[in-house]
Amino acid sequence: MNPDRRRALQHTVRLGTAAAFPLAAQANPTGAPATPSRLLRVGPAFDLKTPSQASRIAQDGDTIEIEPGVYRGDVAVWLQSRLSLRARIPGTVRLLAEGAAAEDKAIWVLRQGSFEISGIAFEGARVVHANGAGIRFERGALQLSGCRFADNEMGVLTGNDPASRLTVTDCEFAGRRQGPRFGHNLYVGRIGHFSVTDSWFHTAFQGHLLKTRARVSEVIGNRLIDGPDGQASYELEFPDGGDVLAQSNRIVQGAGTRNSVMVSYGVEGYPHPVNRLRLLGNTLQNLAPQGVFVRVSPGAVQVTLQDNRFEGPGGFEGVSP
Repeated sequence: MNPDRRRALQHTVRLGTAAAFPLAAQANPTGAPATPSRLLRVGPAFDLKTPSQASRIAQDGDTIEIEPGVYRGDVAVWLQSRLSLRARIPGTVRLLAEGAAAEDKAIWVLRQGSFEISGIAFEGARVVHANGAGIRFERGALQLSGCRFADNEMGVLTGNDPASRLTVTDCEFAGRRQGPRFGHNLYVGRIGHFSVTDSWFHTAFQGHLLKTRARVSEVIGNRLIDGPDGQASYELEFPDGGDVLAQSNRIVQGAGTRNSVMVSYGVEGYPHPVNRLRLLGNTLQNLAPQGVFVRVSPGAVQVTLQDNRFEGPGGFEGVSP
């Protein structure tokens, strides 16, 4: 270990026993003795002033707790295999990119591991390729709760590892207001499992409110409402099909939409072994002059539409209501 890293680890950082970590079973694949969990405090009053400083000394199993404040231009790559990262007071921590990006990708890049992130806002990500994300999640398991993603080119952008899992609860996704190309509020790649509950998607810029290519997608109890200033394309898209349950959501297409289709399924084919679309108990409202509530592309697909409400002008393609 180099002297600088040794001094950093020995510095007077407040440590303690971290809260129980539900993903612990996925850590420590070598079977070596686990490192005791620690609590690392981040903020102006502590030795670790910024999250990026914590990223350089954190060990597997640690909990990173961030004090209220605005952290400007502070970006990080997290290489640990198991971490919990949280705002000490939910909703009081803002990470403003202000032109900075880790690896020209995102405010935070999560390389490969099991992560829990809660109560943090990610704002203003911009990169050369116009797909700067609040979080770039590459591989592993990620749980997001009580987070906000606003004015990023992509709110969250995942990789395509088929074993990865993403779980989102009680989060907000708002798109950027301008830029050289479209941006999706949440873009889930071809991962194994994705679920989102009790979250709010709104005000997209030409891209989609929610796009997922996951093998299994569960979208339950959310608000996908583009709003009066939105310019979303699809409100909800499953371009690769997959096993989809969309239940008890409120989905509203605004008058400024860039694509009149609200829910699209299978437009790019069906690479997954199971292709099943279940739309149950949703309300779909179209505020544009015309539109398509649900479009299902041709293929070996099982479709169930049950107990949904369709409000405003619109029809159906490839499926009957």
